[in-house]
Amino acid sequence: MSVVDDNVKNLLNEINKFDTLSFKDKSRFILELKKWLYNSVKRNYRIKQNSRSESTKRPRQNVYCIDFGVNIGREFNYFHFCVVIKEFNNTAIVVPLSTEKENDPEWKSASNLMIPIGVIEDMPKDKKPVYALVNQMKTVSKQRLTDYYVKEEGKHYPMMLDAHQMKAILDAITNSIGQQQIKERIKVKETV
Repeated sequence: MSVVDDNVKNLLNEINKFDTLSFKDKSRFILELKKWLYNSVKRNYRIKQNSRSESTKRPRQNVYCIDFGVNIGREFNYFHFCVVIKEFNNTAIVVPLSTEKENDPEWKSASNLMIPIGVIEDMPKDKKPVYALVNQMKTVSKQRLTDYYVKEEGKHYPMMLDAHQMKAILDAITNSIGQQQIKERIKVKETV
């Protein structure tokens, strides 16, 4: 058996351990984890086949669909929209977007950097007020960013935030980073 086969076997054993635990949305978690692993392998294969597939244009201010996968602890999970903050050759810095969690008042607090940006006008259906989750900003492969697809219509919808929405996000990023204290390094005198 190869090292890869051993790793896959060990991975499946670790995934199956979740069945022994009791937590909310366990079935969804296990399903999403398996789906995310499958899609990660598939997308990496595509990139290895054609390294230029990652260098597609994903301009700033545009809104894309992304599967953040199953992450660790309170990191952002699953399928969501995101907005591109900065584009590089093969990657982009994105801020996830989400609708309000009605049963969690702490969720939308300013201290959590949940910025209300209103409705995305380009959204073809289910227009709801959206929050930018600035505290979950991350760098992702541009291969993971896709236009919104409405299956019933067989159509992709490009979306973009308006200037006011984008400014609110950028201001939150600038203000939160700018408010951080920088500590002076104190040198300890050596004693002989």
